[in-house]
Amino acid sequence: MNTKLIRALGCTAALALVSPSESFAVSKAEAQGEHVRLAEEMSKLAKRGHWRGVDRSYRTMETLQRKDVELTFDDHYLAAQAARELGNVTLVYRRLLRAKSVQSNPDVENWISDVMRQYGEVELIIPERYKGEANLAVAVMPLQPDQRSTIGMAQQRITEGRSYNGLLPSGDYTFGSSTFTVIPGGSTIVLDLDKRGGGQVTTRAAGEKEPFRFTYMGPRADFGLGWTQATDAQGGVQPGDFSGLGGRLAAGWEMGVGGPFGVMLQAGYQGLSGSPGDKDGRLEELARFDVETDQLHMGFGAVMGTARFGPVWTAVGLMYGIGSGQVTGISQTCLDQPNSSECGAVSGTESTLRYSRMTGQIRAAGGTFSAAFGVMEFGNFEGAVTLNAGALSDTTRLYPFGSLGFTVGPAGQEGDG
Repeated sequence: MNTKLIRALGCTAALALVSPSESFAVSKAEAQGEHVRLAEEMSKLAKRGHWRGVDRSYRTMETLQRKDVELTFDDHYLAAQAARELGNVTLVYRRLLRAKSVQSNPDVENWISDVMRQYGEVELIIPERYKGEANLAVAVMPLQPDQRSTIGMAQQRITEGRSYNGLLPSGDYTFGSSTFTVIPGGSTIVLDLDKRGGGQVTTRAAGEKEPFRFTYMGPRADFGLGWTQATDAQGGVQPGDFSGLGGRLAAGWEMGVGGPFGVMLQAGYQGLSGSPGDKDGRLEELARFDVETDQLHMGFGAVMGTARFGPVWTAVGLMYGIGSGQVTGISQTCLDQPNSSECGAVSGTESTLRYSRMTGQIRAAGGTFSAAFGVMEFGNFEGAVTLNAGALSDTTRLYPFGSLGFTVGPAGQEGDG
């Protein structure tokens, strides 16, 4: 039989559940309207001194930028005031820079200068491969409450095993086994731990391009139950159409490349088991035929691009699968025209052909899409409900497929503070 018969299945990629709070599927016009609503909400909350509400509204507003919504000077400036009231100097500084990029303003420039007379920028990196305990210590704890709060936030992130990219008050510090000095308004200090807890202290001047590094990385795995439908073959001695349920297991490695985007390499297994049948109905047991189920077992690999918008994860890419399959029944073309030139390699009665057992190797390529909705967090990982979908083709038939399962992956890019 033609070995391209059953080209089937493979990875899956995921269609997903979307959070209303994420404005994921709204149109640009709707996003503009939501921006106006949030801006009014921020102003009202600020007048009542509800700074956490202001901060929350601004963070929601930031997600609208992917719909080409441009935030205003007032948006950024009010958000900087909220960050100040909440004791997050790093966010104050970053939001002031955004406000300045929209509109030059003496108050903003003076505020930025005041912050940088007391603080310097640092980038303390804990690589994924690092397995030890990391800590950040300050030689002399400052007296000012905002400076003590900033150091405490940085220490908390480091203790949790997360990198810290932000401001620290001027002074001497120890990170891992390395010491460094923060100079107010000086060059950014960069310290990347090695696997033994050491590291070389480097600096990056203001305006100097930051070297590329993955914004996050980690293992990603999913498991679930899927369905595959193979259409009838277009000509030749091929098995008939088949379908069935099967399990899916996949493991891979995901890496963030900037913003919400990332890449993922994945490998795994997907199979199916189904009851044989054709257009005349299910193949029932006959005295002289032992009807076995259709089976498909495939290993696969995939290269995918990913994107994360809040709790919504998406991925799309290419995949390739290889395996084997056993199907009961021959294609409808050869059942209808057993004497045709395309079907000359087989012989027998219609009943014999309907109950023929056909086996073959599976080699298939195709595309896949996935989306998921995060439902839980644990340490540096998140769990999500995932819907996978895709299709493969061997030029003689199409194999659409889908699965519903659960995914565990890295927590994704760390937000501001």
